[in-house]
Amino acid sequence: MLNILWLGYVALYEGSLAEAHQILADTIDHFYADQSKNGLAFALDRMASLCVMTSKLEISAHLIGWPDATRKEIGDPRPRIEQTDLY
Repeated sequence: MLNILWLGYVALYEGSLAEAHQILADTIDHFYADQSKNGLAFALDRMASLCVMTSKLEISAHLIGWPDATRKEIGDPRPRIEQTDLY
């Protein structure tokens, strides 16, 4: 599923926003069902980036909160290089 998530990441940065949204939504559902906190945190970060790109800033702020808390809980901080993706 992580490979598919990377396709969503690529679609997002190529500007294929509808495709990115569909892929990200599917991977979020999958990671949630599998209780994969790492995968879910990464996928939600990407969805937050999509919301920033589409001027849905309030939704983005809510989406960033859960991955931040989860990353702290599981000891997997967001890499610095990914920080710029969220702003």
